[in-house]
Amino acid sequence: MAECIKRRARDYSTWSFMKRAFGVLFLFLCLPCHQGWAAGPRPRASLTDAVLMAAFPLSEVDSAAYDGPARACIDRYLVDAGPFLRDDRRTDNPEKAIASRRWRLERHMKMIFGPQVEQDARSFVGAVPLGFEWEGMSEGPLREAEYAEMWLERHPRSLLGPFLHLFAAHRCRAGFEAAGREKAGGSLPMAARNYRVHLRAARSAGNKKINCIADDMEALPYVYLPGFGRP
Repeated sequence: MAECIKRRARDYSTWSFMKRAFGVLFLFLCLPCHQGWAAGPRPRASLTDAVLMAAFPLSEVDSAAYDGPARACIDRYLVDAGPFLRDDRRTDNPEKAIASRRWRLERHMKMIFGPQVEQDARSFVGAVPLGFEWEGMSEGPLREAEYAEMWLERHPRSLLGPFLHLFAAHRCRAGFEAAGREKAGGSLPMAARNYRVHLRAARSAGNKKINCIADDMEALPYVYLPGFGRP
């Protein structure tokens, strides 16, 4: 009798452990489903890359790499942006590549906010110090973030505000990742703080397209260099 009771106790203990283990595994696997934005491998060509880096045509973004609300959001963006970026072409020539990136940035701004921002968009993209390649260093992206901040200070009422805050947030996060690679500890807190400040400012406008890009950027494991954490 005593042996039977001990056996049942062992069986119950084993079953309880299995239930707890299964519960933890279930929560781990299903957590992304409750976050609204798909969690998974980094898309080869994300919406964030296409809009904020502006390094390639929007047509290279594959919404099929996303699920649920993320896919619906990106599909809407691609449809709305189609007429604005239809004539885009990729180039590997450094001078032409920078010109193409400036053109894309301007077109995205006009698509999001309308033709009334054309003058401001042209002013910003014509002067922002875009680098062809940051070479793994934090200086380039942080310099671009600083320029966006300076431009916003000079034009506080510009309708471009939400986009430029998002642009600055992206560059701060890229700078954070590069500073991690450089082991430049002094730059990390500042870049992390500014990333969050600019991201909140961009979201606060309530623009659906801006929030779509912001959600995509937040879901990415990295925006520039993998393996250096998140701000």
